[in-house]
Amino acid sequence: IVKCDSGNAKMPVITMDPVIIKDRFMKAIEA
Repeated sequence: IVKCDSGNAKMPVITMDPVIIKDRFMKAIEA
């Protein structure tokens, strides 16, 4: 649960567009 909260906190999904969320998500997986 802590990991999920930290991940969500670092990525403000509500304030970002779906496209940007997807782009950052893919970059996070590659990194």
